[in-house]
This record gives sequence, structure tokens and C-alpha cells, in this order.
Amino acid sequence: MAVEYTIEDLTPERRPAARRIAGWMLALALASSSAVGKTRTITGVVLHGDVRLAATLDLPSTKGPHPVVVVVHASGAPERTFAAYRWLAKVLPPRGIGVARYDRRGSGASSGDFERASFPDLASDAEAVVRWLRATRSVDPGRIAIWGMSQGGWIAPLVAADDPRIAGLVIVSGAGTTPAEQMIFTARTALREAGYSESVVEEAVRLRRAVDEYFAGRRPRAEVERALQFASSEPWFPLAALPTGLPEDAASSKWYYQFAFDPTPSIDKTSAPVLLLFGQRDPWIDAAGSIAAWTKRPAGNVTVQKISGANHFMAMTTDPAHDLDAEPVSAEYSRVMADWLARVLGVAPSAKGGAR
Repeated sequence: MAVEYTIEDLTPERRPAARRIAGWMLALALASSSAVGKTRTITGVVLHGDVRLAATLDLPSTKGPHPVVVVVHASGAPERTFAAYRWLAKVLPPRGIGVARYDRRGSGASSGDFERASFPDLASDAEAVVRWLRATRSVDPGRIAIWGMSQGGWIAPLVAADDPRIAGLVIVSGAGTTPAEQMIFTARTALREAGYSESVVEEAVRLRRAVDEYFAGRRPRAEVERALQFASSEPWFPLAALPTGLPEDAASSKWYYQFAFDPTPSIDKTSAPVLLLFGQRDPWIDAAGSIAAWTKRPAGNVTVQKISGANHFMAMTTDPAHDLDAEPVSAEYSRVMADWLARVLGVAPSAKGGAR
């Protein structure tokens, strides 16, 4: 049944503030709400400055207020319909935990420019969703957690570092280094697994660093492009994830806004409990480096779990050709994640039973 979601749906004490801050709060004019099985679903738009974020909130059908997990995207999966996000909406509401999903800026039904978005920009979008949730009657404002996958593992800590009220962080296949260093790790792994010598591996690494230096303004474009063109005919070139050319305007590429991001300050500043999840069959993430970065943070309280047989997206695969598949989702991952969230968010045992 279609409904109109208005400020009057908020608790009375929150209505005046909600009216004052409507620029960043969720506007759900022409929204829809439906109940399917053990989940109640609300859809609408979060207004964040000039950006409109198309959002879906999946809630348990039981009486609230409920804890909620906010989904922060993997780089190549910007829409809320991605299988890994839909899986959360399937397994968590029956456990008594809501799930907030939204299309990343510039993707799906959301407006905005992703190509020129920094990680702090993307974190501010997630923060807008959190603010909406805290103003929503069905949500417990003190029990909101952030779930970030892959690139979301850089963004989620930014949200928690700015907001000590965040109740927990789930980082799935997240790196603890800069994106530039993570891509070098990925290139090294791919080339070594393909049987290339260390001299070839280091040649590719030098070229990747030259590209990064161009984006940092330390190397001329013509010089780096000549090196790329010279190497582009090498059989190892596609495995190094190198561009064939460079933009004349470095700032026109999202890599310019993201490659040098250092996650250490935000990791160190977070105080919420953290669950780190890594797939045993994930060839792209330096799990040891990420674990080291997180376990050094002053707050401690970090749980680490490696999921047997899972790939980067926590799907069970055995063939490297399917390492980008998002399904079938690992049952071990679902159980570990749901159990940890239920404990951290204080979900009553009677709400258990949905993660399979």
C-alpha cells in the first residue's frame, strides 16, 4: 500500500528539529511502505545538500524502535539492489535488525557526481542517512551500526570517527592501507599467481607508482604516458590494472580524489566495536595489513574472522573465474556477522533465527 511519509511520522519531540534540518533529513514525499514476510520496507529519498540519495529501509515487522545497519558500498556495486546488500535485507530483519540501503551518489536513482567524490564526500552521504534514521520513529537512535564492503571499508570508519554514537562497524574485505598501496598489492598478487618473475612484478609496480605520482602532481603527464604506451604491449600489462592513458585534467578522474587516502587517522579515532571479515579466497585484499592497522587502534575491541571458501564479496566459489560473483553467499559469513551484530546491538535472543 502506498503511503506518504511525513515529519508527523516522527516522535513529537523530534518534529521541530526535523523541520529545521529538512535540508539533510530524509524527505519521503511519494514514498512507499510495504510488509513482506518478516520485513517492513520503506523507500524514499534522503536529501543531502544538492544530492538526492534514493534509499530503502528494511525493518523487522515487530514493534520498534529497532537497531539498524547502514550499508556503505563497494566501488563496483553502487546500487542498493546489489546482491550482497539485498542479502543483508533478507537475513537481518528476521533477527530484529533493520537495514538501510541507498544508491550511491551518481548511481541508480541518486543524483550527484561520483567521479569527483572523495571518500569524505561519500562518508557525508552515509552520515546524512544516519541522521535521517535517528529522526525516524521506528529506529533506535543509539543502536545504529555501519557495514562497509571493499571500498566501503575506507568510508565506514570516517562515519564512525565523526560520530561516537555509532554502535558498531562491520568491515567486509576492507583494506587498511591507501587505495594506491592496495592496488599495488592486488597487482603483485595477480602477476605472481600468473607466474611472472619478480623483475616483471617490480616493473609493473614502478609503473603504477609513476601513475600515482602523476595524479599527485609530481610527474609530467607526457612522461608517464610514454611509459604506459611502451609497456601496454607486454602480456603482463592487463594484470597490473594500469590505464592505457591519462586524463589531461587529473581532477576529472575519481582516482585523483581517492588514491592517496590514508585510513589510519579515522581508524585510530573510532571507538565503536569492530568486526573484520575476510574471504579465504579473496586475492585482492591485504588482510594481514588491514588487521595490523585495526588492532593497533587505541580503542581495541576488534574481532577478526576469515571466512572459509569465500571470495571478495563473501560468496562461496571454487573457480577463480567466479571470484567476482556475489552469490551464493557464505552461510558462515551470514552466521558470524548476524551473531556479532545481535550481540553488539543488544538484540534479544527471541529475535534470532533468520541468518541461514
